[in-house]
Amino acid sequence: MAKNAGGGGAAVVGLVVALVLGLFLLPVVGTIWGLWVILCWLVRRGGEQAPTTGKAVLGACVVVVSVALGAAIYPAAFKQDAPVSAASAGTTPTPLVSISAAPVSASPSPTVPYVVGSNLSRATGMLVRDFDLRADWKDHSPLGRNIVSDSDWTVVATDPPVGTAVPPQTQVTLFALKESEVFWFSAHPVMPPLPKNAPTDSLLEGNGLLAGVRELVLVRYAKGKAPAGAKAAVDARVIKGSEPAQEVKARAGLKVAHPSDSVVVGSIPSAAQPVRQGRLIVVTVKDMERTTSSGGNGDGNLPYIPGNDDDDDDFNVPGWLCPTRFC
Repeated sequence: MAKNAGGGGAAVVGLVVALVLGLFLLPVVGTIWGLWVILCWLVRRGGEQAPTTGKAVLGACVVVVSVALGAAIYPAAFKQDAPVSAASAGTTPTPLVSISAAPVSASPSPTVPYVVGSNLSRATGMLVRDFDLRADWKDHSPLGRNIVSDSDWTVVATDPPVGTAVPPQTQVTLFALKESEVFWFSAHPVMPPLPKNAPTDSLLEGNGLLAGVRELVLVRYAKGKAPAGAKAAVDARVIKGSEPAQEVKARAGLKVAHPSDSVVVGSIPSAAQPVRQGRLIVVTVKDMERTTSSGGNGDGNLPYIPGNDDDDDDFNVPGWLCPTRFC
């Protein structure tokens, strides 16, 4: 009896399995059968073996029912990824694919090129033509000289500094000195000693020690060496605020001297002190000593000759009153 009960249970399980399999296979089988009937009706229509129109309609109905039944049995196969609105879901939907705006490729910012040591004309062309920048010129000395011929000047500094990233069309100031001045400052990082008691003119002319920076040299009486009546220095050519305060203070109070009738006493900065590129150099001087002729009267004129008081002797013309020109 127990054996019969076990056999009956297995039969029930088998029946359930068959029904489940049949249920899952029914939509597939029904769809295939219905489509086959419709296909045969279309191909063989009018022939002896063609299905009747009623059978073709039945096949179509079976296909519709099978598809509907398959949609119920296999919902995942018919599921559509329809977007869910934020209102119905109650949360902000997360997109399946994150779409972001493509980064805009901006033109790289130019950088101030290394033009120090270049001819001013060449440096200007490089800024404008190759780096899309604008150029402005300024004298690097405190004199604020006008730059007439850019071919005679050399760049010694820039503002903004070299290597700075700037927007296109930024104005870059090129500070320049004359070529001879650049050479002189490069050759003299410290102040060279000036020959004492040498004529001041000899330093500024020809191959003189300061000839390369002649325009930047100020000649001033050394302290205690200015004669009565010497004029105070005004420095009208110097732009106020264009040089360090200590440089202005170092020459404060010194009076103006002339190179042609003075000799060297010293310099500002003094020998062996660092020299800032483009600074004004002060030559401190004293008046040249005047010499008198031997036997003279001490005022530098020709010596006095007794009996030579007749100032018009050289202008007498021989005539009836004086037979010779020596009357």
